[in-house]
Amino acid sequence: MKIYALTGGIGAGKSEAARRFRELGVPVIDADQIGHSAIEAGGVAEQAVVQAFGDRILTCGKIDREKLGAIVFDDSDALKQLNDIVHPVVGAEVARRYAAYAEEGRDAVIVEAALHGEDGKLRPEMA
Repeated sequence: MKIYALTGGIGAGKSEAARRFRELGVPVIDADQIGHSAIEAGGVAEQAVVQAFGDRILTCGKIDREKLGAIVFDDSDALKQLNDIVHPVVGAEVARRYAAYAEEGRDAVIVEAALHGEDGKLRPEMA
């Protein structure tokens, strides 16, 4: 099975392209959505992120992505710390979904991600 990356900055058209691929029956794995789910209440990375960044990122007991973003996007070390927590979780879930699509006999899958391959891990099995 082939893996294609769909990537680009904000406003590049990733979501529209992904929607069109889905309409054509091509499976699309949304890596950003997986990352968001990982830090939501009960998500697999929630506690690690709270432990790393403290209560200052919480609103009503939940991770506030705006507060977290304000910290990590002004501090490259904090961003690396967050990525070190979340990226392995995302990689594992992408790999799990990829394997499921391969088991179904799909010919191709698209991985949609704002940041993709910057660490040299384009293929899920390398995550």
